Amino acid sequence: MAIHETSTLFELLPIGAYRSKPGGEVFQVNAALIRMAGFANAGEYKRSGLSFARHFYVSRERREEFAALMEQNEQVSDFISEAYRLKTGERIWVRELAHVVRDGFGKPLFYEGTIEDITQERIALGALQRTANLLRNVLKTIPDRVWLKDLTGTYLTCNEAFASGHLGASVAEVIGSRDDAWYAPDRVAHIRAHDHMAIRAGRTIMTEDTMHSLRRPSDEMYEVGKTPLQHANGDTIGVLGIARSIQQRKDSEALLRDTSEQLELALMGADLGRWDFDLSVAHGYRLDERSCRLLGRDTAESM
Repeated sequence: MAIHETSTLFELLPIGAYRSKPGGEVFQVNAALIRMAGFANAGEYKRSGLSFARHFYVSRERREEFAALMEQNEQVSDFISEAYRLKTGERIWVRELAHVVRDGFGKPLFYEGTIEDITQERIALGALQRTANLLRNVLKTIPDRVWLKDLTGTYLTCNEAFASGHLGASVAEVIGSRDDAWYAPDRVAHIRAHDHMAIRAGRTIMTEDTMHSLRRPSDEMYEVGKTPLQHANGDTIGVLGIARSIQQRKDSEALLRDTSEQLELALMGADLGRWDFDLSVAHGYRLDERSCRLLGRDTAESM
């Protein structure tokens, strides 16, 4: 390729490009790099007296690290640094790639590289990391069992209560796995049917179920909610599950039923009457037939 063609390509690159001497002096920059630095044109950049070699990196050590890598490897890639937009002093993040250009005898002529402004990418990555940390902290503090699967049934995340308490595994082991790693085949079919029910309904589906896994067999009853997770465009991309133990409530309900039945049998055996009083209405006394007979009242007054 001719020198003129190379220079033309250099100038037309959509990202910043430069050529510098091994000592660091930048002797050629393209229009994209000048705009990245905040200048309207090359003339404004030259009149500013600012230099990419001396004023670009926020950390002076970063330039030294770059030079050391170039000397050692004769190239750098994905070299990410915090830098200044030269004209305004605004801090930005850049990704740099460079290599050594040699003459026909192998003698180093200059460094040639590109600089890409990745500030928005870093901002988005930071926001994503904060969201991930927030989600991780929420999952840790929720006592209920929580998990998230994609449409193929692969676990994307879960909390410790689900992983350790239910599956007998670590969170890391669960992520990337599927139901058949943790449940018997009939249980897998049952879980998938419930997942598909929530997806088809397009809303949260609640059921009461035992959570019985291969490593943690249990007949404890849970209230299980499955909610389809949707993308911003409305497409369903997964299923969020939350399970809360209701065994204590079930035990209390069973105890209440047993106690009521025993009381009824005791009343019948002792030939005692039963009455109650409704405070919300006038004359709220209500008697059963036995109470009416014992009190000598008309059985028409019975409940």
